[in-house]
Amino acid sequence: MRVFTAISLPDEIRGRIAALARALPGPVAAVAKDNLHITLHFFGERRASETESIIGSLGAVHQERYEADVCGVSAFGGRTPKVVFAKVSDGGRTAQLYRFISKRLGNAGIVGEEGRDYVPHVTIARTLRTSPSSAINGFVAAHSLTEFGRFTVCSVLVMKSTLTSAGPTYETLFEHKL
Repeated sequence: MRVFTAISLPDEIRGRIAALARALPGPVAAVAKDNLHITLHFFGERRASETESIIGSLGAVHQERYEADVCGVSAFGGRTPKVVFAKVSDGGRTAQLYRFISKRLGNAGIVGEEGRDYVPHVTIARTLRTSPSSAINGFVAAHSLTEFGRFTVCSVLVMKSTLTSAGPTYETLFEHKL
């Protein structure tokens, strides 16, 4: 099964992000409102025993709840954006949580598929080959300060992703309260 760890977002914030996504110059593959989240680790395909180890590793996470702001739009990919996302600002707490969980997972022999520096964010959409780069860059610049809301990060989820022809569906396998 495809597995990842994530932080869920309140419905109000997901709604604001989804509304903005509808205004993106297309074509783009927007993330469905119910699927918007902050990914911590993506593990790809894992056996059930590995998923249990991931869940077990979260039990060692002892971090206090904290506040996070979802504010501003940016993109990965430079002048030719590949992913449009909402920025997360929290004084480095989500990155700290990511590193702590990474260490616990590493101790259990589990490594995610990230491969680059971790940047807390909410993926809004992925661009397509025919997406107009200049229009998307203009959209990102126009919404660089858009506020989506503040929320309390109070848990980490282990999620299962199932790919379907209508897009991925997510199922919560485990919730670790902070």
